[in-house]
Amino acid sequence: MPCEVCVTDAEPEITVSLKNCDCLIDDEENSSNGGVSKIAELKLENYATGEATNISKIDGKPFTIVKVVDSDYEGQDGIVQGIRIETKESFDIEGNSFNKFYTTRTVIVSKFFNKEKVPSALTTAILAGGELKVKTISKQSSKGRSYFDFEQA
Repeated sequence: MPCEVCVTDAEPEITVSLKNCDCLIDDEENSSNGGVSKIAELKLENYATGEATNISKIDGKPFTIVKVVDSDYEGQDGIVQGIRIETKESFDIEGNSFNKFYTTRTVIVSKFFNKEKVPSALTTAILAGGELKVKTISKQSSKGRSYFDFEQA
């Protein structure tokens, strides 16, 4: 059964604790939330919106994050927590050059901001002038579901 963190249309009476959610994987390194990590991916349309486009357009390509900001999005089920990142590199996507990308991928967003929108140490370091070279990769949970995460490049 999915928890309210994993799906935006969950009925309040059906929510379960994070520890019992089907949308979670065991993660011994992440003890702050009981040894589990969120893997649910919230989706946005796959099109560019002004100066930014969906991060899925550069999946698998290495890039350097130089700025990250909290940026919620209006989804079909209401407001969805997301981030907008700026990269050092520019990417040609459908004839346009982009260096700003958005995502609501839960695992990725949680690396930069918690549910209360407090920036993580990683976000603070990037905003203080640091750079983080990563690429987006697909992983499999112990339950066989695919999810996306960052891997240092």
